[in-house]
Amino acid sequence: CAVLICWRLLRLASTLSQLKRNISHATSDSSLPSLVVDSDTLNLSVSNVPISPFPSVVNDSETLNVSVSNVSSYDPLPLSFDDSTAWCKHLSSTPEPPLVVYNRIPKAGGTTMKVIYQDKLHRGLGKDYWGFTDRNNLKDKLLSTFSAILETSKEGTTTIVDGHFRPMFPVPNATFMNLMRLPKSRAVSHFYYSLYDSVAAKHSNNGINKKFLENVISPALNKKCLKSKNCLKYLRTECRSQIQFLSISDSWGEEKTDGTYDKIDIGKILSNKNLEVLGFHEEFEKSLDMFECAFPYIFEGAKQKLKGIGSFEKSLDMFECAFPYIFEGAKQKLKGIGSKNKGTHKSGITSKNLEKLMDENFCVEETELYRRALDQFNYRYNKMMLNRGRCCRVKRN
Repeated sequence: CAVLICWRLLRLASTLSQLKRNISHATSDSSLPSLVVDSDTLNLSVSNVPISPFPSVVNDSETLNVSVSNVSSYDPLPLSFDDSTAWCKHLSSTPEPPLVVYNRIPKAGGTTMKVIYQDKLHRGLGKDYWGFTDRNNLKDKLLSTFSAILETSKEGTTTIVDGHFRPMFPVPNATFMNLMRLPKSRAVSHFYYSLYDSVAAKHSNNGINKKFLENVISPALNKKCLKSKNCLKYLRTECRSQIQFLSISDSWGEEKTDGTYDKIDIGKILSNKNLEVLGFHEEFEKSLDMFECAFPYIFEGAKQKLKGIGSFEKSLDMFECAFPYIFEGAKQKLKGIGSKNKGTHKSGITSKNLEKLMDENFCVEETELYRRALDQFNYRYNKMMLNRGRCCRVKRN
């Protein structure tokens, strides 16, 4: 038996030796193509590259004459730019901007995001700054605030500013970021939040936002809502409202006098230079990776902080078990501090016809935008994870 084993080992060694000689001969043959991986010596020029209105997958092995060398530090490549290599080069060759603007989409993970970056240089804008930026001089008010933040910031630092305002607009020495959610899912979440978990609901005697209920008629997304014009109008509006946070004013498809809407300009939204990174509620951990890649100071250790939130809640369970008087209701108190906007009603849609109406009518264009933007996100994410050192910005000291 021992002799047989030795004989087989000798045969294996001989085979490996022959394979090694073959590989050596093959790689020395100048007639074979050589492998070049993301050469740093590429002579690229963005101005000569046509930007597709929709994201498409480009094989990095294709010969592209693209360059980011003359791209301004705070003039990010648009979301539809279809070469992830140039996108990576852009990030790695530009500094983290002094101001990052997060015009938060409601019910899309914004409260959790704030918990993650609350220990960084951060300015939260209250309700006086919420609403439409092209109305009531809100844009001028925001620009004045942003300018004041930049003037008082120390050189080499980055501040993140957040608030519920839309649409976007160019801000000097700044860039925008956001987190998107599946349109139907977000609309449903916002419906139940407005009805049962909003400030008005919590201050009412029965825990229901009376004014909101009087408008939509139905206390749930059911057959009663399907028969209510106001309830249906609310859902249609909520499906579209997310787009307003990701757009400039001429691309979101505004409501016309007859109650219908102009078509959303998906190409223009995806080519919006103001929005540097768009993450996704359904890909939250991946999105944190992308945000940390683009904004390494603001999102340093973001995924670890997210996991820490869950670990802390488990610890509170243990403390309450051991010291029930001291830690009575501790987790609920924590949620009240860190997740004030988290909905407690998860009834969803109980009418199949209503759900079909949202899928086939109300949320069609928005869902298409979501799908196209997510495709581009995943393509860039994969590129970033393979080449993080070359793709991401370096955190400033």
